[in-house]
Amino acid sequence: MSLIIRILLCILLVSVFYIVSYTHLIAYNKKRKRKILAALGVALLLTYNLNTIIDNVEYYRLSFTKYKNIPESSPLSIPVINAEYTRYNINGYSFKANSITSNCQNLEVQSNLQVTRKYELVDDMYSIRRRISQMLLKNSMFENCFLDEPDETEEEILATKWFRFGGSSAWLSKYKIQFLVSRIIYSNLSKKNDPTMSVLHVQVYNRDWRELKNHKIEVLQNDEPLIFPQVLNIPSFQSPANRFGLMGPEDPRVIVRNFKTPKGEEDQEPIVVFNMLDDNINKKRGMHIFKPFAREDDESRFLLLRLGDLLPRKIEKNWIPFFIDDEQDEFLHFMYSIDPLLIVKCSLTNGMCYWVFGPEFDNALQIEDHNVQDIGAMRGGTNLIRIPDYVYDKNRLINRNKQYWIGFPRSHNDNCGCTKVTYRPHMMILSRNLKDKTYKLEYMSTLLDFNMEVLSWEKGKTVCESGKSVMIPNGIAYWDFLKEWDDEEKKATIKDDYMGLIISESDTNIVLIHIRGFYYYVLKILKNLEMKEVAKNSQSGKSKADKEEELELDFDVAEYQNNKMVKCALEDAPKYCKINGLLDALMKDNKDDE
Repeated sequence: MSLIIRILLCILLVSVFYIVSYTHLIAYNKKRKRKILAALGVALLLTYNLNTIIDNVEYYRLSFTKYKNIPESSPLSIPVINAEYTRYNINGYSFKANSITSNCQNLEVQSNLQVTRKYELVDDMYSIRRRISQMLLKNSMFENCFLDEPDETEEEILATKWFRFGGSSAWLSKYKIQFLVSRIIYSNLSKKNDPTMSVLHVQVYNRDWRELKNHKIEVLQNDEPLIFPQVLNIPSFQSPANRFGLMGPEDPRVIVRNFKTPKGEEDQEPIVVFNMLDDNINKKRGMHIFKPFAREDDESRFLLLRLGDLLPRKIEKNWIPFFIDDEQDEFLHFMYSIDPLLIVKCSLTNGMCYWVFGPEFDNALQIEDHNVQDIGAMRGGTNLIRIPDYVYDKNRLINRNKQYWIGFPRSHNDNCGCTKVTYRPHMMILSRNLKDKTYKLEYMSTLLDFNMEVLSWEKGKTVCESGKSVMIPNGIAYWDFLKEWDDEEKKATIKDDYMGLIISESDTNIVLIHIRGFYYYVLKILKNLEMKEVAKNSQSGKSKADKEEELELDFDVAEYQNNKMVKCALEDAPKYCKINGLLDALMKDNKDDE
């Protein structure tokens, strides 16, 4: 506690003591008595709110001293920086200095991070339901959210039939807001894994993670100001034969697009990516994008994504979105699958998607009975965020001919310890070679939980009793760097980094955790893996045929390494599951002893 706060506290306590001690001496004077009682009440009120007062004094002190150089457009705030962080060990796999074949142990890259506790991001389901009922007046599609019996009360309906999870958020620096999109489910059968209809709901927050109610945003693309919170008015397919299930958008992901308007003005917009049943592809599940800031009459506001002229698969989902800086005016890129690594890009104008890298598509793979996109156990997860060039600006060991992205897919692990199924995040790094435009998976971590005690799938049961443990990473809300001035370098240098990760537990909630230390870990990984690139790039004088043969060999090696890293990451699952199964049993024993 600072000296100023200590002095204020002493003055406050002395004042209270003085008032209490001498109240009886002047009680004969009614007017004075009333003043004294009022003063005593104020003093007690101040004492009761002492923690809040201290926090606010400390907040403003830090705002004008230690953290005065944090720009207003930054997602970093004093509550985030000053939160309580605990150590978290992280382990993963990356090929080192010209390694081609190796066992998993030789590929390990270890470090530690600092993580906060989880913060639940809540919403008002009463308000959401009423908002949807108002939209019903203009769109009959929303009647599928009100299939209740006349004798059911609103409290009963909300408690048993409405669910919220699967949130994804992104920081819009131009508008200084966190843009959080969550999936709202109505289930007429009162089962969160058997929805009747889904809608997407938007909340906005400031950088302190305080929700902004009735918040107006003036956007260049739209004549009308946008007001949040709001339900996104996304057209949904309704099947007369299947009226009571699986309608509406699912698994939303938010990614920020930076672009220039036709007038040359710098602008930003959130792009919401999701999957949904669509009548335009014969009632199959396809990937879509929605632009909340676009005008309602903009034909590119809502797009179905199509893979060229290929036949639609029965289910498309788990595409991982990312932007390439010089192409985001026209295209949004996706990791279609991780193993094998397959990259596509989709037009932001008409939704047409094109092959970019990896195994080429053919109609033989688009078969009707291929029920799910289940190419390996590693898939989906968050959007990818570009690792800024200045993170490794002066490190000569790191190849300048590559760009890198960081993201968090999730793995599906069957018979994991005491559970039938466990979902957990992983960290990965993707690279793009600027010369030959090839992509490579450079790093994959083991299963992560960031010290979180994950909620059980069934309320009132332990994870082992419910048989299911689900922790899904849905979005990187921000990643930013705290800098301080370096007199020798004559510029600001990175002191720390902070990342916000949005997670859903057991299809029940939306939580936020803050993580510190990825900057140093990423540097360690990039230094490690690029040593082989420096050696390779120093070679010259090769013929065109030799270079083409080398490129083909590089692709085969990269494919092997990609598969090996994913395999190593997943082979760690039994050890992780065993430890967590024992912890769950220990928690149950402690609960029984109480």
